[in-house]
Amino acid sequence: MASDFIYILSSLPLLRLSGEGAADYGAFLESCGGMLSPRERKTLEELTLQPLPGTPREEPVLRQWDQWLSTMRQVAALWRAARTRREASPSWRPRREECPGDVRRLEAILAMEGLAAKQEAWEALQWSRLEELSREHAFDFPSLLLYALKLRLLEQRARRTLEAGTQAFEEAVASRLEEAARGRVSAEEQ
Repeated sequence: MASDFIYILSSLPLLRLSGEGAADYGAFLESCGGMLSPRERKTLEELTLQPLPGTPREEPVLRQWDQWLSTMRQVAALWRAARTRREASPSWRPRREECPGDVRRLEAILAMEGLAAKQEAWEALQWSRLEELSREHAFDFPSLLLYALKLRLLEQRARRTLEAGTQAFEEAVASRLEEAARGRVSAEEQ
């Protein structure tokens, strides 16, 4: 089965954060699904960037990713609490010592102006972490999982296009106009 991962991974297109995904996730699953065990395929089919609450993932590399995400969320929560002068929950503290460079980068991102710039920088930080985790694996199932997480990140980015934003805006405006029209009382009704 290990030889299948060499074939699968070497045949997949290279992904870059600045580009689009080489294929959508469904096409990715279809291209490599026949060479995976049922458990591996199920893991890939259910793979998300964010873990489901209260559901630890089986694969060690996914647990590493989840722990990193948890630390980043905790750092962000503490940073927001400090900015709003609220008391942070004393029941947990982020594991800053495990990734001090990433914590500093996240704090710099949180201090940035503009939501779009923050989002772009946050995604670059996530990509960087996935790249770092990838260096620890070569031609094995964890490396395929990390590739899939990168693909999910690219799909998430692709959903935030100008066209998608314009469509969402137009739908929201149309919905509000429709609500307003239903709520109007005509002069004849009074």
